[in-house]
Amino acid sequence: MSALSLSVVICTFNRARLLRICLESLSRAEPPPCDWEIVVVDNNSEDETGQVVQEYQQKTTGLRLERISDRNLSVARNHGCQCARGNYLVYLDDDAKVPPDYFRNVAACLLTNTPDLMGGPVYPYYTTPRPGWFRDAYEIKKFAEVSGFYLHTRLTGANFIIRKAVLGQVGFFDPARGMQGYKYVIGDERKVLDTYRHIVPEESQRIYYALECPVFHHVDPRKLRFHYFLYRFYVSAFSNTMIRFELGLPYLSPAEFLKEILWLPRNLLTALWRERAKDDPAQRDYPLAVSRSAAKLGNLAGTLLLYLRRIRGKSPQKSQSIVAGGSLTNIAKNV
Repeated sequence: MSALSLSVVICTFNRARLLRICLESLSRAEPPPCDWEIVVVDNNSEDETGQVVQEYQQKTTGLRLERISDRNLSVARNHGCQCARGNYLVYLDDDAKVPPDYFRNVAACLLTNTPDLMGGPVYPYYTTPRPGWFRDAYEIKKFAEVSGFYLHTRLTGANFIIRKAVLGQVGFFDPARGMQGYKYVIGDERKVLDTYRHIVPEESQRIYYALECPVFHHVDPRKLRFHYFLYRFYVSAFSNTMIRFELGLPYLSPAEFLKEILWLPRNLLTALWRERAKDDPAQRDYPLAVSRSAAKLGNLAGTLLLYLRRIRGKSPQKSQSIVAGGSLTNIAKNV
């Protein structure tokens, strides 16, 4: 491969306080032994985001600011790719923190293994008290016990590394699956990963999971509310159902759909009873048991939407990130 170069891409919208924490951790991190840059993409923020970036430009080499008018996370991520100079893109959330050796470890893993995609663990940090029912495990994203190549591991957007050329090949991030201002929408990085798996033969896939490259991710106070906790599982499952359709993968048949609806209350009660039956009260995890039903409900809602569109004679639209055309094609010309 060509000489390694990294572009760290951080997309942000009206979170100057958290962005400051993120950039502070980057300014204290050891630089990687290669060319690198930090690109902050501002989604038309109305707070002090610009001033925060200017402040850290004085003490962080290679930090630059890009501004866009569209308040869509996926559009911002695609813009970051378009203007990046590195051959690997390191996507970090604006509320993430990196340990001092993060970039050196990332560079070492990329040089040694030359993956197409790579990720690592995500651990939570809090700025507000954590309620008693909420467990750290809900926010820990650790999808492997040993570093290495995997066919089925997951990656999370807070710690998402991809070869720039590969992102162009899979169609970039889908704007329909990215956060839209304050509207909670997820799934754009999952769709990139699933598209890669869909179009690249298993024997050629190079997805590396690096335990030595963790980040710390802020737990928004909203996530500590039980109804929002369930809502996130619902939205995630809904999005996954739509992604499966967009990739041409099977989803629930009408018979399976009806069966899942009929069994939903019983499955929820069974899950709660199993938690109640555990001898150690500390091991009883009622929120997680309920969250699985919320996820199932999201899957059913997504399936129902696809059925209704079919009944109305309106074929559900394939995502623009998979078909040619639009602004994504223009981006591809620059990769």
